[in-house]
Amino acid sequence: MGLIAGLTVLPLLLPLTGCHHSRQTPPAPVYTAPSAPEVAERPSPRTHPPAPIERSTPYPEPEGSPVSTEIGLASWYGPPYHNHQAADGSIFDQNALTVAHRELPLGTMVRVTNLATGASVVARVTDRGPFVQGRILDLSLGAAKAIDVYRAGVAKVKVEAFAN
Repeated sequence: MGLIAGLTVLPLLLPLTGCHHSRQTPPAPVYTAPSAPEVAERPSPRTHPPAPIERSTPYPEPEGSPVSTEIGLASWYGPPYHNHQAADGSIFDQNALTVAHRELPLGTMVRVTNLATGASVVARVTDRGPFVQGRILDLSLGAAKAIDVYRAGVAKVKVEAFAN
């Protein structure tokens, strides 16, 4: 191949050879997240029972001897019925001292005693129930708390009814 032919081909071959020096890319910046602010430790969950709910003034202790006495299981009811009409026409207040009984006349005053603890409460029959077999009485939430039935849900009680 002649000199002229070599000089003509040489410019064509140079782009194919390329430069062989390595291209250095700058290092990627290192991202450091800001440190979390100091957070005060959260208080531990409450380990003592909540403060008692204020309720209606307790009824005075009934006078005389009870006209009937019944022993059996009592449960309690509250939130779904709160502020709804009871069987006696009153508006049910779950924090008041009331009970539901299947047969005692509405308005009857009863003394309910938790036989396991000895705690008792005087309440008024304002509603009908309970509608669970084997139970003789449904306490309002307030009455249940007064005689320590709230947490257990069901307790053996003595129900003493007094004449109006």
